[in-house]
Amino acid sequence: MKRMSSLACHFGIKLRFYPSSKQKKIIKLNYDAQRFVYNSYVGRNRTNYHARRFLASRQCQAMPFVFSALNRYETELAETVAANNELLANTIQNYQKAWNNYRKIGHGIPTFHKKRSDWSYQTNCQYPKQLEAYLDNGTAKFIDDKHVKLPKLGVVRIAGFRKLIEARLLNHIPTRIGTVTIKKTADNQFYLSMQLGSDVSFVKDLPKTQS
Repeated sequence: MKRMSSLACHFGIKLRFYPSSKQKKIIKLNYDAQRFVYNSYVGRNRTNYHARRFLASRQCQAMPFVFSALNRYETELAETVAANNELLANTIQNYQKAWNNYRKIGHGIPTFHKKRSDWSYQTNCQYPKQLEAYLDNGTAKFIDDKHVKLPKLGVVRIAGFRKLIEARLLNHIPTRIGTVTIKKTADNQFYLSMQLGSDVSFVKDLPKTQS
């Protein structure tokens, strides 16, 4: 199976979806879990910095996290992270990207993520034991043009891009789903962004003009 970067065509879609009350709680928990991990890495880095500068100690570098005593909700977040490898991997990747941007630009080191009224987190679509990637055979997959199944959330109803999704499902066109971003806006609307990749173009080629 080809990697996402090896596919000829890439396309991004943004869909509105309608989670249940239970699914909203899971989304909030996943958002808090990724923020918990990100802030733990920021805290670890600051601890290491001050330790090297003032105490000349490097013991903290071997620790994946620097935790104080966890309260009940933080313990639940740690358990959520342990059960969601994709969320952990994406959060660490975003933390590393923040440092890479700092090295390129020269300012804007990673800082603590504060609580917000809008939530977002990322996960990945995996294709275990699959020879080819389609829209309906990954861990994140389309049930039909109106429903999608997401990791940890289950089936949700969606709106948008139905013609494109329906055509690819009916024609069984190989299409890989990459990074999946789940977001809640401040006005309590939920959106799903997907990175799609395929060797078959997502749009029709326009006819060439005489110019």
